[in-house]
Amino acid sequence: MRFKIPYLPRNERLRLAEFRCLRKKSRKLRTKKYKIKIDILKGGSLVSKFAVRTSPFVHREYDVFDVSRALSPWINGYHGNVTINIKVPLKYTKTLSKNKSKKADSLIVFYLEDNEFLKNMYESYTAGERTSETSSDVVSRGKRASRGKNRRYRKNRRWNRAGKRDGCHLYDFDVDFNTVGWGQWIIHPKRFNSKVCHGSCPSPIDIRYKPTNHAMLQSLMRTKRPNSAPVPCCVPVKLKPLSMLYFEYDEIVVRHHEDMIAEECGCR
Repeated sequence: MRFKIPYLPRNERLRLAEFRCLRKKSRKLRTKKYKIKIDILKGGSLVSKFAVRTSPFVHREYDVFDVSRALSPWINGYHGNVTINIKVPLKYTKTLSKNKSKKADSLIVFYLEDNEFLKNMYESYTAGERTSETSSDVVSRGKRASRGKNRRYRKNRRWNRAGKRDGCHLYDFDVDFNTVGWGQWIIHPKRFNSKVCHGSCPSPIDIRYKPTNHAMLQSLMRTKRPNSAPVPCCVPVKLKPLSMLYFEYDEIVVRHHEDMIAEECGCR
């Protein structure tokens, strides 16, 4: 059985692959393992061939073989754009249904994950919201533009003097092990800049704050129902490790500790 897999967008990846064969309704389920041979072709040329020994499970009228492990590297590596040739043992084909319906004798089913789908939908939605807001407010903003210009200038100047920034940002945060009582067994460093994330998260969240899918949905719900969920928080979304020299059971050791220093902030 041959299946031509079309080209997949770069942001889509194969999560699960199933090979399905139409089974006889009267046949009892067997847990026997079958050897399935798989050829991968690209541009008409064979690039790989391998065999998978696995037992099927039943989903409705089909026997289902999980072939994810075998196919994932090739589908994700070439982003589809390949041809898959699958052969099953002759003794297994004798157990299959002689198809008299419109259903396919065999299928290959891909479950794909798109890491950018919700992000793109969110950006499209928020862009529409901003456009709507701009068009409805442009008249009233124009009337007070002249009066508000000097006030905004004074406000920004005051923020600069105080060293503050609006929104979710990374700030210095010195950790002193002597202060927390760990200085007696930590040799180095006695103190370090762990950084800290602080500030408000806008609603709806801007993509530059690297929100998760959950945070985007939370933010969207809040635009329609403000009391439906709390405001997303400004937190570290990327951290780096710190190497430390300290006493451990009367020995001096050096250990690498993950997630000790914040590098980037975002809204979650």
